Amino acid sequence: PPPQSTVLIMAVIAVLVLLGVVTIIGAVVFFVRKRRNSGGKGGKYAPAPGPT
Repeated sequence: PPPQSTVLIMAVIAVLVLLGVVTIIGAVVFFVRKRRNSGGKGGKYAPAPGPT
């Protein structure tokens, strides 16, 4: 088995990556909800054409 320090470093890296991913996803969801609640359809960009 690898030495204890390697396992510890791997665990720290894994935790940091997970925290980063969760933070990014949370920020995206927050901004999407905030934009959707405040602006509505009056955005600066045209909405993507959906299947009609």
